[in-house]
Amino acid sequence: MKRLILLSIPLVFTLKSLSQQTQIDSIRVDSLWRRFIIFKPQDYDTNQTQLFPLIINLHGYTSDALQQMLYTNMNAFADTSGFIVVYPYGTKDTTGYRYWNAGFSPIGANDVFFLDSLVKHLITTERVDPHGVFFCGLSNGGIMSYYMSCFGKIKIRGIGSVAGTPLASWFPCNANPTPVIHFHGTADNTVPYNGGFIPPLQDSFVAVERTVNFWKKTNYCLETPDSNFIDRDTTDGTQVIRYKWKHKTGNYYPLEFFKVLYGGHTWPGASFTYDVTTRDIHASSEIIRFFKYIYTHNIYVTGNNHPQTTHHQTNFIKRLTSNTFIALSPLTIFSLDGRLIGSLPENTVFSLPSGTFIAQPQITDHHPTILISY
Repeated sequence: MKRLILLSIPLVFTLKSLSQQTQIDSIRVDSLWRRFIIFKPQDYDTNQTQLFPLIINLHGYTSDALQQMLYTNMNAFADTSGFIVVYPYGTKDTTGYRYWNAGFSPIGANDVFFLDSLVKHLITTERVDPHGVFFCGLSNGGIMSYYMSCFGKIKIRGIGSVAGTPLASWFPCNANPTPVIHFHGTADNTVPYNGGFIPPLQDSFVAVERTVNFWKKTNYCLETPDSNFIDRDTTDGTQVIRYKWKHKTGNYYPLEFFKVLYGGHTWPGASFTYDVTTRDIHASSEIIRFFKYIYTHNIYVTGNNHPQTTHHQTNFIKRLTSNTFIALSPLTIFSLDGRLIGSLPENTVFSLPSGTFIAQPQITDHHPTILISY
């Protein structure tokens, strides 16, 4: 397989010399110790009861977690916005390069299981909000983020992909509606804008517009987007067109796409230049903005409605365990597609299978909320 990204970063310091907010850790999955870097925002230590949203930021092929952290500079934006960011390490392929097994090989690492396990581990050991898990990545990491939306078991609140599109062998897939922000250069020669065949894999990259159209349909968006032209740096040889698609209710935007005209296979606004890098936007800033918008406005994409509530409203329902709840007042449970699950009287203890559900209180002055069972 062609290299998706190769970063040559002079690593003249170790993790120990980084901020105390950044640590390295590992978990054992499938008989392998899998390492990851975890960054916690400043507010993490000052508020011992607060839960924090989580971003899993995945590196590209031939790169690694530390390079991804330095290259994207996402910590700076996550710190002020209150996100935990975790940078996992992929395993090495037969040529010694790290990668994510997004359906590439049946004999490679089961990275879906690893990432599912990592998120569950972080929810258990850190103050991670299980309602606020996001994925993003560069190139192979962006592909893996899409793969997780198709085949992962944990609930993903949003996806950000930079220069990474799905593979034709598994896309389109039966993904749940999920807010998406995508970035792609029109001159990307590694993951081509219009798609392309990958001889070593006997597979193909899906074209960017086909990828966006899939999420436009999956996220119940209006056909025509809002758009604006961005050219803040007139010397970088690029311009950017930002597209935003509204949900059919007109209440919010669950899909954004940044088309980087003449841009290469890079992270927009990255801390150093590789290929043709636009300076008109910063992908980390835009991803954090988009994820924070989804998280703080309590947005869940559904076909028929838009539950808009005060975040973490729990005055009519309480979680007892990961999949067990108590109804503090009469309520009705629906699936995300509007199918009735059941109606419950007050003080009923009930369990749900893994998945995402809508709890509609039968008291008229209460708004619906989302239940994630895991």
